[in-house]
Amino acid sequence: MQKNIRKKYDVYILLARKAACFLTTLEELGFIRLNGIVVSDRILDYNTEWLAGKNVAIIDDTIISGTSIRKIIERLKQINVSSISVHAFCINDYWYVNDILQDENCIYLTPPYMRVDHASSIRFCRQIVEALSIIPRPYNIDFPVYEIGKISRRHYSTIIEDKNWKVVDTATLLQKEYNVECASLNFKRELLREFNDSLGIDLSQVLFVKLRLFTKELFDNTNIEQSRYSCKVVPYVIFNPVKFDLLQRFIEVICNCENISVDSIENELTTENSKLLFVQYYFAARLTIWWINYTEKLLCKDISHDVNKRSLYLLFPPSIIKIVNNFTFNGKINISTDIVQSNVFCHGSTLSHPNQLVNPLEIKAKLTNIFLNLYYEKELPARHLMKEMGKKAFFEKNNYSIINRLYDGISLDRLKDEIATNINNTTDRNLILSTFLDNAIDRGIIVPITSINNGYIYRGFRHGEEVIWGDANDKLLAKFFGAFLGKNNKIISKFWFEKLLVIFLKIGLRLKFLNEYDQSTPENQKICLIGVRSYLYGQISIIYEIKPYEEVNYNPILDSETRSYWTTKRLLDMGLITAKDERQGYELCFNRLFNRYKTIDGALKDTDIDLDQEHVDKVLNLAEVLKLCKDSRLIDSSGLVMLTSCVSLHDNIASIGAELQIYAKNLNSYANQIDGAVKFKNCTIEFLASLRNPQKNILWTAINSGKDKYLKFKTGKGMELVSEIGEKLETINRFASRHWNDYWRKDIDLLKTQDNELNGLNTRMGSMLIDIQIIIICIHLVLFEIIKREQGWEDYLQIQKSRLNKINEEIKNIRQTYSTTNNGTSPDFADRLNTEKKRIIKNLKQWDNYIASNVATINSNLKYINTKEYIQSINNEFVSYILGESYQRMTDSELYDFVHKLIKQLNQLKDDANEALVDFSALVPQWGKSEKQFYTDHYCTSI
Repeated sequence: MQKNIRKKYDVYILLARKAACFLTTLEELGFIRLNGIVVSDRILDYNTEWLAGKNVAIIDDTIISGTSIRKIIERLKQINVSSISVHAFCINDYWYVNDILQDENCIYLTPPYMRVDHASSIRFCRQIVEALSIIPRPYNIDFPVYEIGKISRRHYSTIIEDKNWKVVDTATLLQKEYNVECASLNFKRELLREFNDSLGIDLSQVLFVKLRLFTKELFDNTNIEQSRYSCKVVPYVIFNPVKFDLLQRFIEVICNCENISVDSIENELTTENSKLLFVQYYFAARLTIWWINYTEKLLCKDISHDVNKRSLYLLFPPSIIKIVNNFTFNGKINISTDIVQSNVFCHGSTLSHPNQLVNPLEIKAKLTNIFLNLYYEKELPARHLMKEMGKKAFFEKNNYSIINRLYDGISLDRLKDEIATNINNTTDRNLILSTFLDNAIDRGIIVPITSINNGYIYRGFRHGEEVIWGDANDKLLAKFFGAFLGKNNKIISKFWFEKLLVIFLKIGLRLKFLNEYDQSTPENQKICLIGVRSYLYGQISIIYEIKPYEEVNYNPILDSETRSYWTTKRLLDMGLITAKDERQGYELCFNRLFNRYKTIDGALKDTDIDLDQEHVDKVLNLAEVLKLCKDSRLIDSSGLVMLTSCVSLHDNIASIGAELQIYAKNLNSYANQIDGAVKFKNCTIEFLASLRNPQKNILWTAINSGKDKYLKFKTGKGMELVSEIGEKLETINRFASRHWNDYWRKDIDLLKTQDNELNGLNTRMGSMLIDIQIIIICIHLVLFEIIKREQGWEDYLQIQKSRLNKINEEIKNIRQTYSTTNNGTSPDFADRLNTEKKRIIKNLKQWDNYIASNVATINSNLKYINTKEYIQSINNEFVSYILGESYQRMTDSELYDFVHKLIKQLNQLKDDANEALVDFSALVPQWGKSEKQFYTDHYCTSI
């Protein structure tokens, strides 16, 4: 890197937080030297006229996809800089596309750099963050860093033990190994009031304020009491979402306080982002000055301090720095508190009661999940888009929202709401949130950014479902099925049992009587997980064990080889359900769960005590609502498939993906059967019928099932069913209707903001299913023509007519015998013959109508093909031969050749299906984590 940037550049733009912190640290340590103005990409939010004609070097530590750098390049080109070059330590070889950082006559990325795999690039990024933590270097570029003169151990202890602060130790084990300490100083009410008084305005309800100390102990081996601490202080002043007009008012009163012209600063603050950063910096500097004065009084000594010059250059361009260097950071803020509060989006937060114990880390998983969702919903789709389209993606308007994913941030206000909504007995949201942000930001899990939404601007944060299953959940499941079936019925069909189990898991996670599996905090034992997967006929549930720290299998598509993991098999093995025949289904034996423990005297003891009554109530409500739907015939078997596979995008794409996988795995066998029958002239009506027999050929069943589910989702039938049931329940039971609507509210909301890339892949896979069905029907019609030519059809008709004549004679003889005697053969036998007769007649009618019915199916598909959603992947010439009946005029050899061409088309579709499945697994590599809050495709709770 040093050799690479020896060339003289006028300006070095350090990209984002990690690269900026890393490069400036290397510079401070003397490992590199940058001869020019060193800034961060934040300066592009200010007046950029000073950059015109400059030679600019963009420096990043690791380039993943290159989209952020590309946007900076486009911005610099508008400014008319003289030259642009990009330098990096390494490139992520998996995500990076070469043309992103190239133009027609220019390659911006300058060697040397390393090309590394994805895992290595992630490891390198993590190692940078860890290295910065032991310097220690605040992982921050949005607030000023103040260098404090070396202080003694005694004085440092006095600062962090001051009872007027809520102090949280945020140092990691790695930092402590290197004698680094990190502490977050959070205001108590009295101190916050003093700070507000110094400003002359009460901002306690609109600002998030704190200080962080980063210290490293410098040992004196001769006298440990004389050890000193090098100390950096970072003040944090973060507004809740604030209106643009209020920012302008703040700038005006700041200029008034500092006796400078408003025009002089407004000429430089050209964007709302720059205004927010400037205002936050000013209040942060005021906070530091106030804290220094407070600490000097506490220690009864002066404290030397100075702002780190490099931290200012990472925040402001040189013109702004010249202005702020003359600030006194004194005087009153002359603006009404009412005006401030009316222009800030804020719910407020409640301070903790005295002596109340608060665990700031207990909501880590819930808050982290918000950012995981951002990663899987925004970041990964953007990377896949760039990998597929390269630089072209920047020039299509439909891609803007995906490419701009780095500007989607979560506000403090929303994070506070999440705490207030989900955590009981916790009132100090600021303390909890402060600790979470410190830990997450320091580790690079989340990144602070500036976001704009509905006229408000704020400092936001962006990213940087399985449920553990156990005994208590078995009991909840038992109560669910017990309430659904009622006291007098313990038998349920296998189909209904599987689908209801899926709904139980989905709704259970939404209602929070089931808990998600948090892989970051595994138990010291094997963990039993239950999840929802997709297979033939839609979704089912599976259960399996993992070891501590073992990776979870989030693949939403279930292979046929993994049937041993189905949840019903576990329940069968435990004796909690007993298999009856196919017609009867399962007999439930859940009662043993509640009466299997004995007291000391040997009496059976009810173990319901370990169930949360609130959870039990939710389970019983769910069971009663579903029972009412079944009893009122609002849900049948088809409706269960729709509810579990045709309501949400993620459910649907997983379901039809499972059907495509079945097709891809079974096509060779299916094609070989057809090829053999044609080659050896063994085409018969029985053979043709077997090609659509679910027991003999699962492929045809999978294609029809998948196509049906896809079209029902695309045409909104799944959501229509949800709405229709809700409306009908309203006339039967309003409480049930209210519960029903709550169960599906997340899906309704998500339909408005579907993932474009995932939706496109769903359309692509659904179109394949339609194409495959059309080609298979074409093959079947050609085979039917071959059968008719080879006398197979006439032979079949003769056999069936002979069988009919024989049945008619038998029925006639039985009736005559029964009418002349009271003994004779039982008329039940005649009924069975009549049933057989009707079956044969129906069969003959179906074959008579075989061509017309199949052509009607093709035409029905073609109606959908004409819509904009359809993605064509078949040869229309083949279809025209069928619809125009020209295949019936082909010679025998031409017919055989036509069959082979159609099979070749199926093989091409198989390749397309496999490619789509690969894209699917890459698009959602950890399915459960990405969608658990909304689609809840994977669920679990702890043993």
